[in-house]
Amino acid sequence: MDTKKEDYSALTLDFWDNEVIYGGKAYKAGSIACDALNIPEEVISQLHTYSKNLNLFLGSINAGKADPKLLPMAKQSALKILSLIIRHAPFSYMDLDMCKNQIDTCFTLDSLKVANAYLTAQRSGKLTEALEKKYENGAALIKLTQLLANLGFSLEGFQKTMIPFALKIHEADERKATGYAEIFDDNFPEEITFEDTGGWMSMTNATIQYWTIRHPKKNHSVLVKRMHYVNFVGLFRSDLFEGLRCGHGPRLCPVCKKWFLTTNGYNTKYCGRVFPGHPDGWTCTIIGSREMEKEKAEDTVITVIYNRRIDSIGKAIRRGSISREQGDIELWLAEEKKCKAFENTTYALSDYEKEMTAENIHIEARALLAQREKR
Repeated sequence: MDTKKEDYSALTLDFWDNEVIYGGKAYKAGSIACDALNIPEEVISQLHTYSKNLNLFLGSINAGKADPKLLPMAKQSALKILSLIIRHAPFSYMDLDMCKNQIDTCFTLDSLKVANAYLTAQRSGKLTEALEKKYENGAALIKLTQLLANLGFSLEGFQKTMIPFALKIHEADERKATGYAEIFDDNFPEEITFEDTGGWMSMTNATIQYWTIRHPKKNHSVLVKRMHYVNFVGLFRSDLFEGLRCGHGPRLCPVCKKWFLTTNGYNTKYCGRVFPGHPDGWTCTIIGSREMEKEKAEDTVITVIYNRRIDSIGKAIRRGSISREQGDIELWLAEEKKCKAFENTTYALSDYEKEMTAENIHIEARALLAQREKR
């Protein structure tokens, strides 16, 4: 079978088996949505700033006639947005040259003239499917302007709704499709309104078709479910939900505080990425494991010192070398110091052992007993 030549769109996903194919590369379903959860707030804030000129241009389009005076600034905004997002996954998976070429092709005076003719045809009701090819470049300018102008708001809406949901998935004990389905059922709104369009679902349907492509990693053709979206928030949301159906769930790495995807039901704790700026290039898995070993070692030392002290206090009470009242105070002091050591690593490594000596505990207990007798 001759496989069709692919012209990958930034707003198209192909789903096959437990994978999502994007930009000609295959990933585990849910990976792209996980990356979108990790886009920093400061990047979204910059998108709002960069999109101001695009929104001015979009305003003229919405008014019925694209303003040519606003076109140069709109194009510069589009290029700024591209240079910003291309540094962050999942946008870094896109073909940079293809995206630049699309901006250069769309943001021209010729395309603007076609766009205005397209808007006029829309208003007059003379726009037919047969004529749409004639207005292709103008329609592309309008769609690209809408997409980039609203990108910051789309990401903001997606994260606002999906991060709280992802945190519920993060806490799931059963990291399988059945467990995720129950969490989804508990969290999905009973009634969907237009206010939910940035989160749970979109009022604008995606285009769905079945298509044959050659798998990027396998030497054979596969039948995929191809979905084309009108914006990125729909694309991210769809990938997240498709991932959940496959048993792939987002989890928050406790070391780098970034989202990653767990698969095959494994209760993986760390993301395995290289921790940013680590001098030895350690991954979060190595750092997390070392920290656990350290905490376990500290826990053992703290407990050994505590157990040794309460044993000696118990013997002193039984021998009658200290009164029961003083012994109770000493047991309370030992418990308090142990709890403080667990909560405060600096104290545990410095003063804890010294303060837990029999002599120091006796002195503190006698002082407290003397204060009690004065009352």
